[in-house]
Amino acid sequence: MDPNHPSSPRHPTFRSGTRNQSFMRHSTHDSAHSTASNPHSRRTKSFKIQAKEKMAEKPKRYQQRIHAYADLTWDVIRNFLREKWPDEDFKEERRNDAWVFETPEDLTKEERKTITELRDNSALRLSSQRASVTPER
Repeated sequence: MDPNHPSSPRHPTFRSGTRNQSFMRHSTHDSAHSTASNPHSRRTKSFKIQAKEKMAEKPKRYQQRIHAYADLTWDVIRNFLREKWPDEDFKEERRNDAWVFETPEDLTKEERKTITELRDNSALRLSSQRASVTPER
């Protein structure tokens, strides 16, 4: 063995049992050749690719916000949404004066207008059902 070769125990940079020695023992020809022939070959996927694949697995969700004033209950909104997405879980939450929920598609202007009309109709129905309060004599 040539004493000037880095893997020789007589060479000044030789370190027994180190990564350098281990690396020198392996033939890099095959891996270098396969990487050169296919520059996209990797052992693992990049985090960016993994994230894209994970997002592709999940259907995209759209967060919606509908103001809940004028007695707009979740039942009114849910009944409307169930007509379009019957088996969907909307993960509703009441935040301040609004209903926040998720849908598989973004609501259109027409659908938002319909919900507003349902809210107004619901408020009218509730106000007509309330008995008028008069002072007792």
